Amino acid sequence: MFKLDPAQFAVAGPLLKRLAATQASIDAVASGVLDGDIWVDDPTHPKVALLCEGGDGYYLAGDVDHSPSLR
Repeated sequence: MFKLDPAQFAVAGPLLKRLAATQASIDAVASGVLDGDIWVDDPTHPKVALLCEGGDGYYLAGDVDHSPSLR
């Protein structure tokens, strides 16, 4: 997993979109209003994202059709 720089948070946006509809803290982290980190499996074309909201909330999102290579 790769930790994104805040300037790269938008790359995870499509994966987090459905969760953001019910969890306001996701948009707050993605926009820099709330402290947090976003980790992805691929920093250019992510299929899995983990958003860590200030140590209190963890949100896992991903493409359910993706079959990762574990090599």
